[in-house]
Amino acid sequence: MLQLIKTLFSLFPLANSQTLIGSQRDNHGCSLDGGYQWCESSQSCIRPWMTECHPVVIDPPPTNCHKDSYNHCVPNNCRLWFDGCNRCMVSENGLLGCTRMYCINPDVGKCLDFHKINLDLKENDICYRFCEDGSEPNVQLNSQCPHGTICKSPSNSMVSFDSCGNRAYRCLRNPH
Repeated sequence: MLQLIKTLFSLFPLANSQTLIGSQRDNHGCSLDGGYQWCESSQSCIRPWMTECHPVVIDPPPTNCHKDSYNHCVPNNCRLWFDGCNRCMVSENGLLGCTRMYCINPDVGKCLDFHKINLDLKENDICYRFCEDGSEPNVQLNSQCPHGTICKSPSNSMVSFDSCGNRAYRCLRNPH
């Protein structure tokens, strides 16, 4: 019996000096000597001969977009943009103007309103409106007025960034 105990204790330092099965792990905690490896798409340790790991598909960054001041990509069909801090009006050529609020931690940018497609405007229809307080829906159809009309303010006597109510621009007959 004593001989058996001595034999067991003599093996203990030998086992400690060797690498134990299951002790080799990668940065994700996968047991390498157990045949596991990290799969990015499933966010788990898998054995590749047992479980398929699908490649991670990364959408390419859009190339046809305007950038805001926080370098967010503004979609081309967006007409009212929130840059994470400010509301911005958008034209086909890029941002027209934004409110000037200061943000320590800006939120995620997003399009608040998109251009309407295939909208047939008629004479005297509203073609442009921006309400800074959000009291009316914004309209930005400047280039969609019918032939012979232009998108213009009904009053030449007032200059205002805010064009709510009766200050909204309309498709009016071109006097020329």
